[in-house]
Amino acid sequence: MAACPHVRALSACALLLAALCALPASAVPAASAARSNILVLLLDDVGYGDLDMGDGRHTSPARTPHIAEFAQAPTSAHFRRFYSGGAVCAPTRSSVLTGRTPTRECIVYVEENPLPAVMNLSTTAAYARSVGYDTGFFGKWHLGSLRTALHPDCQPAVNASCTPGYILMYNNTMCCDGQDKTVPVMRPVDVGFRVALATAQVAPTATPNCGCVGTVPGAGNNCELGHYEGKGHKPSDQPWLECDQYLNSTPDGTNMVSVQHVTPVNDAEFLVDQFVAFARPAIAAKKPFFAQISFHNNHIPYVAPPEYRALYPGHNKNFQDYYGCLSAVDDQIGRIRKFLRDEGVADDTFIVLTSDNGPEDDVDDHSCSAFINPGQTGGLYGRKRTLSEGGIRVPGIVEYPRVISRHIEDDGLFPATTNDILPTLLDITGATRVHPDWPLDGVSLLPYLSGQVKNRTSPLGWYSVSPWVIVPPEQPPYLTCVQRPQNLPPPSLPANFSTPFHQRQFAWSEGPLKLFACTGIDNRWHYSLYDVIEDPAEKRDLWPHLRTTVGDSMFRHFLEWQASVLNSIKTETKCTRNK
Repeated sequence: MAACPHVRALSACALLLAALCALPASAVPAASAARSNILVLLLDDVGYGDLDMGDGRHTSPARTPHIAEFAQAPTSAHFRRFYSGGAVCAPTRSSVLTGRTPTRECIVYVEENPLPAVMNLSTTAAYARSVGYDTGFFGKWHLGSLRTALHPDCQPAVNASCTPGYILMYNNTMCCDGQDKTVPVMRPVDVGFRVALATAQVAPTATPNCGCVGTVPGAGNNCELGHYEGKGHKPSDQPWLECDQYLNSTPDGTNMVSVQHVTPVNDAEFLVDQFVAFARPAIAAKKPFFAQISFHNNHIPYVAPPEYRALYPGHNKNFQDYYGCLSAVDDQIGRIRKFLRDEGVADDTFIVLTSDNGPEDDVDDHSCSAFINPGQTGGLYGRKRTLSEGGIRVPGIVEYPRVISRHIEDDGLFPATTNDILPTLLDITGATRVHPDWPLDGVSLLPYLSGQVKNRTSPLGWYSVSPWVIVPPEQPPYLTCVQRPQNLPPPSLPANFSTPFHQRQFAWSEGPLKLFACTGIDNRWHYSLYDVIEDPAEKRDLWPHLRTTVGDSMFRHFLEWQASVLNSIKTETKCTRNK
């Protein structure tokens, strides 16, 4: 099975530590008040319309007053067009770390490829650490396994079967925490994070490891199940959800080991506890920090602490769990901002809050088909896995008192993206890129936040390997790509046109315009063009009118960008898709 070039966990970590330690003392600056703290807050499957942003456009029933205060703070910017780097989890998480479209790293879907080892020294954490920052990661990882196949939480299978909650793997011989699967090892400690507490991928938002029966003391007892309790949840015959284990970095930063206690019901609070414990010593030592908190809220299985479900009386448990999870993480956002104020570092901390993609499909809850996902897009078309606006336009807030002199309510002319996080970090820290000739797809947000520029001049590009599927209101179950308008192709379409790894969707944005295309079982590309400022719901297709002019020009620009992406795959990361 082909895979991106990678090294085993210890070797990857050793490469990073050796590179950092080999620098002369003068090359690793001491902490300075001139260098701000940086904090990335990443939500999971939270839609554009899920949160109250305090702007009067709120349509969701979610109670998120702390996020509303954050979005409307005098020193914050609320982006009406903030985009995830991908339409599903892992690709966006790659873009956060690298500042590049994830296809350059061969990360086009979930649980296939780890972050290529060649990128280990080119991440947000590695750059921050190279200039004297302390670095910490807390939450969902999703960019590689956290341990090898025969880790202590794997047990021999009995007659090729496993205890409910475990996954049968490795030629039906082992029962393991299903998160790691067979993706090669690549961990936060391998890419620059000194401290890490992580799950390999998705985990319940309440006691994620309560299902790790037999490997975690106390697991399986009094697990919080919320709306999954009883008939209809899987495993239906056990009082727990799947085993999704947390791993903690060892003190020397070379390994990650299982947490040997059942984690708290309020998972968001647990993660912020870890962040506070990490940040407080750094602040006391006047050392700048870079941290990423990747919350599990609101990916399935979403389970809210009981006190948060109680905020939504009169609704069913599924609804209460979903919006209770949003309120639970909202409290933790408020707690983080208060902590920074109390510690006296809020004015010199850059914070970005966003989500990895739009809300999950609202047809069913995967294996729990009785539960409809209530996540909202705020009227945008599409959901997770699509490159329609509802799949990639997500909540976006930045706060940075040092630079933002007055509140910014973005008008959409400077769309931001998760690709912009790394370039902004480079701008703040002054770190030097390892491969300055390798293209970045993001830009620093500082010129916009400081008022130096008003419009974004660099385009945005996306791919998605998933088929384009929509569940429209009052229509049959699915609307597929072949049911989209049969528009003529762009005049510049080359013969045998394809995308890297034959991905099924691509999108390209310049200013207010967005070119979107998908291909279905008819093996034909279907093109559309929208003004997503005037028409954010993508109802008025401009392609028939602009196909030969603006549409074709944008397509040619996309082809130039795609050539750059293909060159990155061939000469930089030298990776292949592992599926």
